[in-house]
Amino acid sequence: MEMTRKLKRNLCLVLIVLSVGCGLAAYFEYQRQETQTISHTTLAYGITPQVASTFWLRDNSIYDEDQLPGDRLIINQLIDKVHTRLQVDIDLTEGARYDLELGHAMHLVGVYGEDNEELFHKTFDPYTYPMSGQTKGSFNRNHVIDLDPYKRFLLDMFETTDLYAASTLKATWTLQGRIWSDVEEMTINETFEVIFPINREVFKPEMLGFEPRTGELTKEETLPVDKSNFLLYLLAGVAGFFLILMAIIIWLVPLRKAKSEYDLLKEQIFREHGDRLAQLHEPMTNRHARLVQVNKVEDLVKISDEIRQPVFYYEIDEADQRKMEFYVFDDARVYYMIAYDKIELDIQAFIEQSS
Repeated sequence: MEMTRKLKRNLCLVLIVLSVGCGLAAYFEYQRQETQTISHTTLAYGITPQVASTFWLRDNSIYDEDQLPGDRLIINQLIDKVHTRLQVDIDLTEGARYDLELGHAMHLVGVYGEDNEELFHKTFDPYTYPMSGQTKGSFNRNHVIDLDPYKRFLLDMFETTDLYAASTLKATWTLQGRIWSDVEEMTINETFEVIFPINREVFKPEMLGFEPRTGELTKEETLPVDKSNFLLYLLAGVAGFFLILMAIIIWLVPLRKAKSEYDLLKEQIFREHGDRLAQLHEPMTNRHARLVQVNKVEDLVKISDEIRQPVFYYEIDEADQRKMEFYVFDDARVYYMIAYDKIELDIQAFIEQSS
């Protein structure tokens, strides 16, 4: 495989650009730092409220027990009192603290109309209980609810107003305050309720808001991580391959010998007039008289066209001699042109040729 000097130069320029590009890409890949964002919980809490209710019964002939669980269906007239026991478990991030207030109140609420719009809302016996501690805590509060005063209140109101409204008695607990650490703080405001529809003959208490509550504050941190060097090695390898290929082209691929004027002239003649040329078996000698030499093959072609004779040629392509002879034969003359190539001979070759 041979290449011209121009082709070699162009290929080397392209390979230099490619190798530099791959090298720069490998450098930037080496400088690139891969990171990972990790979320850390700085402050978190879990609050688990639980309530257990017990119906204390009046003397009756229906139930054998004097107490019944507070989560079942019950006859209203047989209830003497309701005992409730609230337990609140608090679990915080290690080292965090809490400053809370547990509030309790009884709410008597009446609704009226098809849309059950609130008609009245009266609050009884509110109180608060402070709670504070660190990391973990558990608090119990017992409360005995006598339903009779609330029933009498409703009866007096209905007799006074000659109006009936569906009414419920709500035992409500509120947990308010803050949970905090050295760097973070969270506000707590939770509500738990046990609802008694006390103007119904038969009812079952409804418990609201006693599902576990959780919350947290997080902080994102960006950390460096180990990255794969596959792309770096690949880019460096490709850049090295281009450099090796360029070295092979420069030092191992031989240069194609530049065409001489003789070769170019020969190619032009055969390209333009090859279909008009006829090859001689041997060169013309001086025994032919009336030889007419022309300077251009175009002149021979013109003469050939005029006298309607073909153009003959004979070529010698040897180490010590390269030439082409072109002839057009007429009855009276021989028209010819000879194209020589310049042969450079060293001294020894010149002596041998001369001898």
